[in-house]
Amino acid sequence: MKHIIKISFSVLAGVMLFSSCKKNEIKYGEFDLVGANQALFKVNFLSQYKSAPSVVFIIDGKRVNNPITARTPFPGGGLNTGGGSTANYMVFNSGSHEFKVVVPSKLTNLDSMELYKTNISLEAGKYQTLHITDTAENTYSTLVVDDLTRPDSGKVRYRFINLMPNSPELNLYYDSTLMAEKIAYKGSAEFFKPAGLTAATRGWWVRDASLGSAAPALVSYTTASGVNSSQLNQRVFTVFTSGFAGLPSSDGRRSFLSFVFNL
Repeated sequence: MKHIIKISFSVLAGVMLFSSCKKNEIKYGEFDLVGANQALFKVNFLSQYKSAPSVVFIIDGKRVNNPITARTPFPGGGLNTGGGSTANYMVFNSGSHEFKVVVPSKLTNLDSMELYKTNISLEAGKYQTLHITDTAENTYSTLVVDDLTRPDSGKVRYRFINLMPNSPELNLYYDSTLMAEKIAYKGSAEFFKPAGLTAATRGWWVRDASLGSAAPALVSYTTASGVNSSQLNQRVFTVFTSGFAGLPSSDGRRSFLSFVFNL
């Protein structure tokens, strides 16, 4: 669930957080606990390089995290990702911010290589996630507004977003039930778990939309405990594909189907 944490600190080697509204302070939280001109924000970094570098995010010149690898939502976590089991967001003032992804030099506070740079514009009073995918000059990011309105009892809200760069249009299935249809790369769809749909007996499946339900899965998520966790009552998730289709299981750039905790 969402948490609010307020941390005051001195800048330490390797751990540099930044202020959203006061000096040397970071907060995570819900909007009833932050100012009207502030926004909540998280990053879903999906640029899967063969070397699997650890990266830090620099916003307005300040580091906001310890080094993490791809598919680790920050802050918070998800299913089939790194990170924890919470749906945390950072609190920022609304408006424009410079955002960078960099590879830090080992055992120093210096930045050795900039992988990506963009400007983001955060809207006041909204939860927002910056999804980053692909690599090198093809790196792409999209800032998505997350709907954290709690679903009715018995329902779960999902957003499916296709962030697999070399994918065809995708269909997403929950067991044999079609949940999202013909989602192109960079495209998305929102849906609810249908009433009466029981816990998956096999899992979530992504297939080439042009080949129908009998096509082999391009990627799936079938871990029993994870499948059950992915349809908990009244939760909100972002379901996403990442990596590159067609790579062997030994390649860290291979495709994945994962979930971000939003609520």
